[in-house]
Amino acid sequence: MSVYIFCIIWGVLFGLLVRNGRELLPWRKDNQYYYFEKRYYLKLLAGILSVLPCTYFAAMRQGIGTDYYYAYYPSFYKIMSGERVFSEWGFYMLNRIILFFTDNVQVLFFVTSVMTAAWIFGFMYKQSENYAMSMYLMFASQFYFVSLNNIRQCLSFAISAYSLGKLEEKKYISFVLLNVLSGLMHQTGFIYLLLYFASKIKINVKAILIFTSVSGFFGYFVIQKMVDFLALNTKLGDYFTYAMYTKSTIPLYCAAVQIGILGFFLYGRWVNADRVKADTDIYIILQVCAVIICFADQMIPAAYRFLRLFSFFQIVSVPNCIAQFEKKEERWIWTAVFLTAITFVCVLEIFIQGNEAILPYQMYRR
Repeated sequence: MSVYIFCIIWGVLFGLLVRNGRELLPWRKDNQYYYFEKRYYLKLLAGILSVLPCTYFAAMRQGIGTDYYYAYYPSFYKIMSGERVFSEWGFYMLNRIILFFTDNVQVLFFVTSVMTAAWIFGFMYKQSENYAMSMYLMFASQFYFVSLNNIRQCLSFAISAYSLGKLEEKKYISFVLLNVLSGLMHQTGFIYLLLYFASKIKINVKAILIFTSVSGFFGYFVIQKMVDFLALNTKLGDYFTYAMYTKSTIPLYCAAVQIGILGFFLYGRWVNADRVKADTDIYIILQVCAVIICFADQMIPAAYRFLRLFSFFQIVSVPNCIAQFEKKEERWIWTAVFLTAITFVCVLEIFIQGNEAILPYQMYRR
């Protein structure tokens, strides 16, 4: 556990140096000459340093997560023997490329850890209004801990999260290509292509409240049909046959936090209408989806995994919503409230209940 505490403290401390780093440019023009902007590179260096320890420990782990020895470790050697294991072509080819250079399975964990860290760093660095808080939420939201177990899906999350910046910049081809890559790593990544249409929606707070309530309490058949369609002839269909997935998987306290975050987003948009950022409405739509998934628990097999498709964006969406409040006192109060709630859920699920099997931590040894 001390390893994780060290990573959190290190990441937040260096993250404090990155604040407002995304507003800087790599160079500046003065008297018709271009000069390197030192502050830009110093903040970029601080950001890279902030993610180095957690990336290192993830890359060098051994036996961490239920999927380590039961999925990725044996699959690597099955692929080496000529079997086709993963349905996702991209992740299968990643294994093949690594096998072209080495038969050491630890390289797979090293490469995927570095790739995930790089994409999620780009997401936080470019999109977050408070990088240090995003660094903390990367742990408190359980994204980092889940990434030690569900490698493919978290890699997919990170790529799709980074693509939001391309959507905001109206670089639509890059946005599509990134989400296709995300889907090739984990098939759920293709869902994020719908964010293009979400970006065209102008949020109305009252309409969102009505829609969420109706969807939550009366949308059973719509949700069920949607999931049936997504699961048709895919690996998702397997979840319908396992009792561990068909029972309730989202605790009441977790659902309460998700509902609270949505309420906060809507409240923030309402009182800060004149300072709403371009990506605010997308984050609200993603949070609406997260809340609907909570309402649909037991209707959707492995609902907690579907919840992660939308809730992991809170790494950036929560700090960005808090940053819209003009008064410093309000920002501090909301920061304390949500850090406390999200941390409580993380400690309870990861360190007390032992979800994701990431404890105890073991270093890789030859």
